Amino acid sequence: MRFAVPDSDSDDLVSLDLSYLSDTSEGEYDDLPGPSERGGPRSHLGKTIRAYIDSSASESELEMNSEDEVDLLGGGWGVIRESKPKTKSNTWREPKSQTKLSSIRVKTRLFTPKTSWKGKAKAEPSISDLLIEELTEYDDWLKITEESVWREGQAQARDRRSALWEIVTNARAEMRENQGMKATREEEEMRRMLEAMEIRQHREKEEEAQQFAEREKRLWENIDAAIREAERKEADANAAVLEAERRKKAEEDAKIAAREKAVLAVKAEAERRVQEAAAQSRAKKDAEEAEQRRAAEAKQAEDADAAAKLRAADEKEQTAAEWRARVEVQKRMKEAVIEPFKQGAVEGKAEIRKAMRLMTRGLGQVVNTKSSIVRVTEDIQGILNTYLPSPPTPASPIILDQRPPVAYCYLLSHLSKALIKQAEHEIAANTDAAFPLGRIVVGLLLRGHAAFGEVLFARLVKKCPWVVPYYPSRQPNQPREEYEKSTGRGSDESVSDYIIRMGGILTLYFSIVQTSLGSMVTSIPVAPTPDQLPVLIIPPLRVPASWTWLSNMLRGPLISAPPAAHLLATWINIAGPEVIRVYGHRQVEKIMEAMYREGLEGGRIKGNAESERQKLGLAIEGWRDVGETDARKWG
Repeated sequence: MRFAVPDSDSDDLVSLDLSYLSDTSEGEYDDLPGPSERGGPRSHLGKTIRAYIDSSASESELEMNSEDEVDLLGGGWGVIRESKPKTKSNTWREPKSQTKLSSIRVKTRLFTPKTSWKGKAKAEPSISDLLIEELTEYDDWLKITEESVWREGQAQARDRRSALWEIVTNARAEMRENQGMKATREEEEMRRMLEAMEIRQHREKEEEAQQFAEREKRLWENIDAAIREAERKEADANAAVLEAERRKKAEEDAKIAAREKAVLAVKAEAERRVQEAAAQSRAKKDAEEAEQRRAAEAKQAEDADAAAKLRAADEKEQTAAEWRARVEVQKRMKEAVIEPFKQGAVEGKAEIRKAMRLMTRGLGQVVNTKSSIVRVTEDIQGILNTYLPSPPTPASPIILDQRPPVAYCYLLSHLSKALIKQAEHEIAANTDAAFPLGRIVVGLLLRGHAAFGEVLFARLVKKCPWVVPYYPSRQPNQPREEYEKSTGRGSDESVSDYIIRMGGILTLYFSIVQTSLGSMVTSIPVAPTPDQLPVLIIPPLRVPASWTWLSNMLRGPLISAPPAAHLLATWINIAGPEVIRVYGHRQVEKIMEAMYREGLEGGRIKGNAESERQKLGLAIEGWRDVGETDARKWG
């Protein structure tokens, strides 16, 4: 229970607030309106401070108004208040000053009687003694009470200042947070605006790029159209020139034939006379010849035995000699044609390179139709004829030994290289792509470009010695890179990739060999005669070469080499139908049965993997299902 605790006056609260505000910077709150000046809604900080002051005042009044407590002291206690002027407040608590309470004197009378130990009542003390004693104790109590109240007021003031500082700090933090959020929103809006501008600029650039691409496309289309028109006109002019030359040549041939006929008649008469004279002398010699024949037959029998022994050795060396001869041709081409061209000894290199690109593009665009094959063949022929003094014909072909122009030979080398490159990539994946390329090669040969056969076959043998077939042995002190190059194998190339690439090159070679000359005659302006074919097409590019290839492949150690199974299956699928047509079904049947019985079942054909042996077995099984009547359809 508290005694004589004064209520806090409103002046004390105002001074407390001002003392707190004085801790802040001077003039910081000068613009804040006072309680009497607020005409509009308060800010959040002002509302918070005002609510706290109101609640503190109410709490103080509840704590200080303790008259009810004093009234509860009835009984043996009495409270005497000091008389005050009537003008003052009639409450018993008065402010001493702005910070101190007024003094209150309390007089208490104790009516509890005191008795002695003998049961006799002592004399009652006098009123003055009681007042002196009570006043002394009261002063001490009053001093202690005032100090306690002062400390409690100071503690409450500190608590209120801390609370107000926390409110102000929170309000400032909230204001900073609002300002930060506002700045963040403005930054986000600015970023979005910049992104929109960037997107708009990007869209404009894309539209400009698209318009430029469309204009460029239209420009190139116009250029290509102009080039095609010029090429068409040039082709028409060349065709007209060729037709005129053909007619002129036909007339000259007719005149020559007439003269030859007359000469033959005279020659026949002279021969008849010579034969008559020879018949007379022949009768005399018959007896002598009969005797000589008997002696010769005896000697021939002896020579036949020796020749049989030599033939076996010669056959083993035949493929090696063929391989070395073709490699030598390729070396001569490199020394006499390729190196001079690279060193700039040939004029018009830019035009030649343009012609090379046109030939490569033509080979890449050809399809297996007669019109496409004839068109590409004539385009390539027109390019080659540009670098010749006069266009070749079956009667006057271009032979490699006659040393044609270097630019012409370089284009033949490039054409061979382009064909082999397509064989290594496109044909290895799709064998049907080899047939139109084979017909283009044969078409160029029949038109008089006989040198192309020599150049192409030499490069085929260099890139794939299995074309002969032959697999060179490593020579003493020969570097590994040089030896791998002689076998056609690339550096660090796996065996499976090497076999697939060799199969693609052999597919191109077999497609050339199996091309029927009868089907090509109708697409050639001037058809060659049978006497001209041996000059136009070298023996390795004819049908018998495929039969020779099979016999050489099945003989000796080549049959057990890793690529054997894959390459034999390629021969069956590509060259087999034409070989059957030429040599008959029964001749091929013996080879197929021996290949299956001794090669696959006997284990002589090992292959690189079991899948390749199975592929060869399926090819032979497919051949067995084909009858002699439909052998042409097999393949």
